[in-house]
Amino acid sequence: MDKAGFLYLPDKPLDTVKSFFQLIVPGGVGAAGKPFAAHAKRISRDDGHVLFLEQLITKDQIFGIIKMGRPFVLVAGLIAYLVGLSMAYYEINSIDYFKAIISFIILMTGTLMGHYADEYADIDTDSLTRRTLYSGGSGVLPSGLVPVKWALYSALFCLSIAMIITGVSIYYDECHLELQKQN
Repeated sequence: MDKAGFLYLPDKPLDTVKSFFQLIVPGGVGAAGKPFAAHAKRISRDDGHVLFLEQLITKDQIFGIIKMGRPFVLVAGLIAYLVGLSMAYYEINSIDYFKAIISFIILMTGTLMGHYADEYADIDTDSLTRRTLYSGGSGVLPSGLVPVKWALYSALFCLSIAMIITGVSIYYDECHLELQKQN
């Protein structure tokens, strides 16, 4: 992948490249008869053919994925987490910073998973409602900025991360308790 985000396989034969990219014929029409995107990259080959490789993801799509995560709502979760952490510190006068950071990561990935799953499940109703900061979804999916399945994939990714970190932290904690019992 080059710096602009284009995937480029210079030493692969045309048939292999065709399976990964939409090839553009002279005149600007793609293999499916659709015009190529404005963010396509032009590649001239030695045999005279010209390829246009479409960018894998645009900046607008990246911002759309972030917007679906509802960052303003995440701030409310962060505030609640910090209040709980400060209450714990007040009660026991110490904090295990490793556990605090792991707990925060689990909280944020779980919350993001919920936001992405909500976007996926509520696309029909979100397209009919008036959006506010806390209701009506992000508006990204009804606008068509990103494919609907990306919300589902993002939710599953965040769920996987939260489950892996939770499992590892439980295993770490059990191993730590076993070591304390042996000493």
